Amino acid sequence: MEAKELRIGNYVNYHIIDDERKEWNEINEVDIDDIYNVLIGNADDLSPIPLSDEWLDKFGMLGVSKNGVTVVIKPIAKRPIYRSNNYYTIYMAGRKIELKYVHQLQNLYFALTGEELIFEKK
Repeated sequence: MEAKELRIGNYVNYHIIDDERKEWNEINEVDIDDIYNVLIGNADDLSPIPLSDEWLDKFGMLGVSKNGVTVVIKPIAKRPIYRSNNYYTIYMAGRKIELKYVHQLQNLYFALTGEELIFEKK
């Protein structure tokens, strides 16, 4: 992951090791310190979250799935996003856009709508 890919508020996985050497991953939002650490190469504990139907559902974007096609019902596209094994593909303005990670979807959504794509944490 490169700093230029990240915006403050993007969701990423943090790999955490506590004092008792217990390890787990936790979803957090990127802040300015995270972007700085990525810039200087000191962000080994940070990793992108793979995009999935579960994440599309969290964002309220999962519509109907038929034959490997997921229909998005939010403003970024009222056209299909095609699911492949490793990524989702959307075609906009004659261009193919491949999305593999949650932060990429968040950035695309912001670029097209000017609004943040967030989900309600439960």
